[in-house]
Amino acid sequence: MGRDAAAYEILDACSGHPERDGTYHYHDYSTCMTDAAGKAGKHSDLVGYALDGFGIYGPKADGNRRVKNADLDACHGHSHEIVWDGQRKLLYHYHFTDEYPYTLGCFNGTPAAAPRPAPAVARSGPNPAPGAPPPQGANPRDRGAMEAAARELGIDASRLGQALGPPPPDFARAAGELGIPEQRLRDAMQRARAGR
Repeated sequence: MGRDAAAYEILDACSGHPERDGTYHYHDYSTCMTDAAGKAGKHSDLVGYALDGFGIYGPKADGNRRVKNADLDACHGHSHEIVWDGQRKLLYHYHFTDEYPYTLGCFNGTPAAAPRPAPAVARSGPNPAPGAPPPQGANPRDRGAMEAAARELGIDASRLGQALGPPPPDFARAAGELGIPEQRLRDAMQRARAGR
């Protein structure tokens, strides 16, 4: 995370652009994504999965209400009943919002290593792999790890998430930005993930 990329970077008509390696990504909720349930006044559709395995949903909660940052935790998610495999289940999930950072602020679970794809042609289009299985690595024991590490370090969880950046976390840069020793930061994150 860091600065408001949707406000400062050049994006295409679908609010996205390619990385240097050609991987296409979004910075905010795209009008090119479909959300039939959200348009019908229901909880937004599943858009995709974060690297920690939790679902990412569009900007609407039940009752046609747009989700705001204040409704979500530091990682831009929350738990409530949603339809999963045809049944209502209490699940943690992330949401897009109309407010910066628009999507994830950190990971609530343990991120799986992101595969590095071969360079591809950037494309605009509908939701990425809807219905695809989530990546491996989600661990319910890790929920709240960012908050626990932040408490141990005496800093705000959203600030910690911003400093660490997207996976893989840049501990050296984060330590410099937060003014704490890198090993202390690594140890705090490891203890928080282990639940100690």
